[in-house]
Amino acid sequence: MQTYPDIEQRTPEWDALRAGRVGSSDAKAVTGKLKSGGEPAARRDLRTRVALSTFGVTVAENSYTNADMARGISAEKLIISQVEVLRGEPITSMGYIAHDDLPVGASPDGLIGSGPGSGIIEAKAPRSAIQIALWSHADDRDSGLGAVPARHHQQLLHLLFVTETERDWVVYASWCEDMVPELQLYTTTLYRAQVTEELETYEAQLRAFCAEVESEVKTIQTLIDIERG
Repeated sequence: MQTYPDIEQRTPEWDALRAGRVGSSDAKAVTGKLKSGGEPAARRDLRTRVALSTFGVTVAENSYTNADMARGISAEKLIISQVEVLRGEPITSMGYIAHDDLPVGASPDGLIGSGPGSGIIEAKAPRSAIQIALWSHADDRDSGLGAVPARHHQQLLHLLFVTETERDWVVYASWCEDMVPELQLYTTTLYRAQVTEELETYEAQLRAFCAEVESEVKTIQTLIDIERG
């Protein structure tokens, strides 16, 4: 993997690195499938968005931010500092990580430790109702499964895939300001060893999706060439 620790997230330089690559927040769409077996609109739109980004086009969906995401961005430093205290070890920033083999990458919220046995942190700042739901499944935390919302599980798989064997686990840290103090910070850990088969399945899905993006890029280039005469 290629690391870019000094790249500041949400800057033009960061956007340039991400162009033409599938990110961790795209993971759910990559694996999406309708009950009928067809392709969801989110997956189709993602393929087009990634393809167009290679031509320098930023599609509106790429800049979409909802209230939960905005809270997560603003609270990220606070969450990381609390997890540092909880774990008793520093968390270092990382601007961007690019996979060596596929056009995919990720922007982890932080790296925990270094070398064998090190990990990643993914920070979230959900609404109160979601935080209570997380704590309601706290007994599942030892497994690392089921204690992470389904909509974020694929995102954690993506982080493990991009970092290959360099990182062994992901701490999922959820912080909610509008909560009783005892329940403001919720953490659980997803270990690579627990999701080996899932990672293999995800890699196959990701490779198929990247091939589709490549095909779409060629289609767009062909249309451009025809139009230019």
